[in-house]
Formats: sequence, C-alpha cells, structure tokens
Amino acid sequence: MTSTQQSISVEPLVTRIRGHYGDLPASERKVGDLIMDFPGQIASYSATELAQLAGASKAAVTRLCHRLGYDGFEAMRRAARDDQRAGSP
Repeated sequence: MTSTQQSISVEPLVTRIRGHYGDLPASERKVGDLIMDFPGQIASYSATELAQLAGASKAAVTRLCHRLGYDGFEAMRRAARDDQRAGSP
C-alpha cells in the first residue's frame, strides 16, 4: 500500500463525509448528517436502522459507504469503531 492509500484508509469517517459533503445527493446527505451528528453511535446500528433514523433508504446508506471508499456498510461501521477507539470524532 502506498502512503497515499494508507492516509486515505485511516482518514476518520466524519472527515471523509465532510470532504464529500458538497457532492452528496440529498438522500446520502441525510445519512451523512446523522453520522456527523452522532459519530459514536453508528457502530450500534444496522444499515437498515441507520437508513430509518436518517429518513433515507438502505440503498442510500450503501451508496454513501461506497462513495466514501468503503466496501460496504460493515467496513464503514468497523472504521467508525476504530475512530471511536482512537478518539476521533
């Protein structure tokens, strides 16, 4: 892995959302807003629960995960847990 790939892979979830925020469709923005408002809680929700809380579809959650560079929701959830352990927002 190159140093650029390493820095991207360890970039905190909230930072990734902020970096893409202006380009997010409304449905993905709703999910992003919820995650940014409650970053420590994402790890306790399923993709379906997160979608319901955000007022979006499960597909919007999945699209956001991919847009942020994750393989899917579980990868994003793991990253959120890692951020929480490291003390990142």
